[in-house]
Amino acid sequence: MPSRPSNALETVPNPSPERDYVIHMRIPEFTCLCPKTGQPDFATLILDYVADRKCVELKSLKLYIWSYRDRGAFHEAVTNQILDDLVKELAPRYARLIARFYVLLVSCLVLLTVSAAVGEEKKTLLEEFNMEMLPYVALIEDGVNSIIATKSGAELATPEGKAKLKEEILAMANQYTPTPVVAVYFNRFFMQ
Repeated sequence: MPSRPSNALETVPNPSPERDYVIHMRIPEFTCLCPKTGQPDFATLILDYVADRKCVELKSLKLYIWSYRDRGAFHEAVTNQILDDLVKELAPRYARLIARFYVLLVSCLVLLTVSAAVGEEKKTLLEEFNMEMLPYVALIEDGVNSIIATKSGAELATPEGKAKLKEEILAMANQYTPTPVVAVYFNRFFMQ
């Protein structure tokens, strides 16, 4: 029998609840509809969470994500709703959802930190870094887009051109951040 979209998220027991470890998922097939135009919007969702007692069951997550395919939703609202639903079902120690929408070239970052330990406030270095950098994410993304807009394909096609781009991004980022950025890495580099 074929699967169908579902609003239900199922859970499975955390196999190592005594350990803080990050569960990382990249979900490249997210789609929803623009509530203004009815046209499809496409996004890659990046979910990082530290489970407490429960982990999300992956098939149910896939069906849950599929359930948005025919729903009208603004990017910020749908990102927050997905994170809220996951937190409600999982009660994680930490959760972060990044939704990178491609139609409008918008990146929407939502960060939620929940209790990291029972009876004691505990922050990981990742949480501290994310909280410190959060106010600067939009400025840095805007700066990166501005720098890239000034480049030609020929400039970026060479190793030297990519190295120069990294230097410019590094200098721009350090204008905004209180903690110095020491390196820039491209995990993907596409040219059209």
